[in-house]
Amino acid sequence: MSEVNKESLEKILPQLKCHFTWNLFKEGSISSHMEDRVCNQIENLNSEHKATMYDLLAYIKHLDGENEAALECLGQAEDLRKSERSDRAEIKCLVTWGNYAWIYYRIGQLSEAQA
Repeated sequence: MSEVNKESLEKILPQLKCHFTWNLFKEGSISSHMEDRVCNQIENLNSEHKATMYDLLAYIKHLDGENEAALECLGQAEDLRKSERSDRAEIKCLVTWGNYAWIYYRIGQLSEAQA
């Protein structure tokens, strides 16, 4: 990917509404207790809310340097949202897609980040 596209991403990504632009936590400030609580929520919530928790878990995993696990969590969130029989399913996926873009950008897969 050319430098121009990287610069374009650097301008576009901060505009996305997702965990990476909400300044929820700083890297290294997440305790394992927080991850455990989110996992517990995933086990106990209905599928509509599970997707939201998978998005948050993906962000936590990324902050812990577990990018493959983060991408898997985003896949879970996306699958749950797609299985919803809702007119708003694609709108709800916007946060997940924004998180995907940020993770791919940060791991250097710029073509995936742009997709």
